[in-house]
Amino acid sequence: RPGQANPRDNWGNCVIIEHAPYFYSCIAHLQKDSISVKAGDTVSKGDKIGHCGNSGRSPYPHIHLQFQAQDYIGAPALYFEFSNLLIKQDNAADRLLPKGILNKDDRVENLRYDADYSKYFFDEIYKKWQLILNSGKLSSEESWHLHNDFYNNLCLENQDGDRLYFDLSEGVLSLKKYQGKRNSALFLLAQTLTDVVFPEAPGKLHWTSQTSLDYTLPRYLVHFLDLFTIFGLRCFLEIDNSLEKLPDETILLKQAQQIRGGFIRWHFTFKRKAGTRQLVFRKGEGFNYLQENGVELKLDKIEYYEQTPGE
Repeated sequence: RPGQANPRDNWGNCVIIEHAPYFYSCIAHLQKDSISVKAGDTVSKGDKIGHCGNSGRSPYPHIHLQFQAQDYIGAPALYFEFSNLLIKQDNAADRLLPKGILNKDDRVENLRYDADYSKYFFDEIYKKWQLILNSGKLSSEESWHLHNDFYNNLCLENQDGDRLYFDLSEGVLSLKKYQGKRNSALFLLAQTLTDVVFPEAPGKLHWTSQTSLDYTLPRYLVHFLDLFTIFGLRCFLEIDNSLEKLPDETILLKQAQQIRGGFIRWHFTFKRKAGTRQLVFRKGEGFNYLQENGVELKLDKIEYYEQTPGE
C-alpha cells in the first residue's frame, strides 16, 4: 500500500515471464492476492497477469516493468524499446511511437488498430488491381496482383515481374524488400511503406519513422555511404507522417522526407526533399491514390482473374 514500504522484499508481488532463451520480463509491484498465473503457465498476449499495486514509496498505484537476461528477481535490466504506442497530446494529434523509449510524464496507450486492417491494402490472391501512372504529359498503366513465392512469402507483383515484399500485421504495414526496375509504379509505392498504420477510430495521428536509403538514392551512392559506417557515420531517410482517418473509413496520409546523417551522438541534415507525398487508402479497395511532385498514381479498377492449373 502507499506509505507501507517493505525494505527487505522491495520488489513486492511480481511475475517473471520467459519470452525466449535468456530473455525475460519482470512485472513487479502487483496488488496482493491479484496474481492470476502460476509457475509453469503459458501466457499469451492479452492474458490477465494481475492488478496494479504499489511499492509503498509512491502515492499512486503503479507497476515496475523491466527486461532481463536472467530469471530471478533483481537481475540487471536490459535496454528495451517499445513499439506502436500512442503518446497522448493535449490540444494536438496523438503521436505514434513506432519504436523507441518513453520520456517522463508521457501518457501512453496501445495502438488500437482496425479489426479489418488488411482491407486497407491488397488483401486477396486472384484479384488484380489496375493502376494508372501520370507524370506530366506521359501516362502508363500497370497491373498488380498478390503472389506467394517459393518460400511462401507474400508480395505484390506487376506484369513485368517486379516484386514488392511487405509485412502487414497488427495494423501496421511495412516494406520488407523490393526486387525489380526502379521506373515502375510499384517501386514508387515501395518508397512509402515505412510504418504505415491503420487505426481503429477516426482522428489524427502523427509520427516520425526512419528507414534505409536503399530505395531513395542510386545503388552506387548507397554502397559508397556504407563504406563510412565503419567510422561511425550513419545515413538514413527520416519520414514525417501525418495521418487522418475520416468517418467514412478513408485514410489520408501525408509524408515529408529528409535525408539525415549521424556521427556517434551528433545528427545533421544533408538536404531536405521538396514537397510532400500524399496517399489515400480506402477500406475494401486498398491503396487508392498517391501524388508527389507532379507524379500521380491512382487505382483505376479491380478485377478477378482465373486460377491457372497447378497454382
